[in-house]
Amino acid sequence: MKTFRPLLLTGCALLALTGISAAQTTTAATADTTPPSLTIATPAVGLRTKASSIVVTGTATDTGGSGSGASKGVKELLYRIDGSSRWKKALLSSPAAASGTGAGASAGGSTFAFNLPFKGRKSLRFYVRATDAKGNESDTIGRKVTYGSVPSATTVAPTTGTGTNTGTNTGNNTGTNIGTITN
Repeated sequence: MKTFRPLLLTGCALLALTGISAAQTTTAATADTTPPSLTIATPAVGLRTKASSIVVTGTATDTGGSGSGASKGVKELLYRIDGSSRWKKALLSSPAAASGTGAGASAGGSTFAFNLPFKGRKSLRFYVRATDAKGNESDTIGRKVTYGSVPSATTVAPTTGTGTNTGTNTGNNTGTNIGTITN
């Protein structure tokens, strides 16, 4: 009985048998292992507001792999409110970029926006994360917004001479007081 050994082909020998030149193999796509990056544009860090809800806006960007056949683009953006385990989908502004196809996909970026109501809360902390076309997940980022009166600043003009400053003095005083001032 005759025994057959498997023929092991490597590198150039395998390419020669398939009719592919070494030059053709350099255009293959590189693996996309880079997660998307996120930026929150609004609300501002530490925002305090009397509004009944806030609008969250930002950008999710995916650089993806490179070469022909590389898939770039943000597939989805999710958000949740502190205290909830449920992530909700946010609307992305560029469906082409979100799906990884079309003109927007090469840039790999999408803007997002969603509305969050306070619903009786004194503060609201939210989190966002993005996933790209290859399933890479971004870091989770978030912000805290406080509901309530916005502190007002009072500017008190400097006083020259002797006199009495009557009334309520709130905020920080700037300037030079010359003479005797009684608050």
